[in-house]
Amino acid sequence: MKHDDLFFVSAQMNNLYSFFEELDNQEALQLLWKLEQECC
Repeated sequence: MKHDDLFFVSAQMNNLYSFFEELDNQEALQLLWKLEQECC
């Protein structure tokens, strides 16, 4: 990923965490955490 793409993804992490927490979607939260560890 380019630097701008990584910035966009990392800037959206908190919003995505909140969204998936509201849905109580543990699978999505785990996937998001994995994505953050590998990419950001």
